[in-house]
Amino acid sequence: MTAAVKVRDLSFSYSTVPVFSGVSFETGEGRVTGIAGPNGSGKTTLIKCINGILTPRGDVSIFGTGVREMDMTDIAKVVAYVPQVISGGSGASVFDTVLMGRKPHIGWRVREEDHEKAYAAMELVGVDKFAFRGLNELSGGERQRVMIARAIAQETPIMLMDEPTSSLDVRHQMNVMEIVRDLSDRRNASVIISVHDLNLASRYCDDILIMNDGNVCGFGPPSSLLNESMMRSVYGIEAHISNELEHPYIVPLRAVGEED
Repeated sequence: MTAAVKVRDLSFSYSTVPVFSGVSFETGEGRVTGIAGPNGSGKTTLIKCINGILTPRGDVSIFGTGVREMDMTDIAKVVAYVPQVISGGSGASVFDTVLMGRKPHIGWRVREEDHEKAYAAMELVGVDKFAFRGLNELSGGERQRVMIARAIAQETPIMLMDEPTSSLDVRHQMNVMEIVRDLSDRRNASVIISVHDLNLASRYCDDILIMNDGNVCGFGPPSSLLNESMMRSVYGIEAHISNELEHPYIVPLRAVGEED
């Protein structure tokens, strides 16, 4: 079976500053893959490389086709991208912003069906009440939910999401992750999502890629990776891992200094 996304021996540097090297993993349809690691470990850069925004060394393929062989329109037909930082400078309405998610499929000829799909996506993430407000009138968390709605309206088999819960309160974090899990299950979508909250990743992701200092420290199901040793070596903390719930739950105890 062809992998939805396959990454092989990927490396990237900004000028002479290396970000990561030797990254390899693959994920199939209907799976949620989390990318985790401390600040500066290369999560955002990796997602941009997968999406063709940045050009790395190594290979990225989508359903067997190399990203280098695809133009941005081709990529947008199969990959929806939610960036980490959403500028508030746009004066476009929320509805028009979400409707732009339909553009890869329809060009500039908007149908009633596209309006319906855009509105349904807004309802799903709870931004329909802002439909005719300007994007620049919303808070950072509200703008983030608008961009998630745009990605949902795009109806692609692959979604790349760069820390989509970072500006959200706990309730909306869980709501977004529930939506991500449902889209993966119901649409058989492959979702790759960078996350800081390991407990969210543990609960909602099928696999986690853990990165640190430009290297892959592990890839696999949360139950095999989220342990005391990984927390100490990658995150520099001592933690208790509770296995009383369905998924591993991390309870941080204290920071660990180099002398420890």
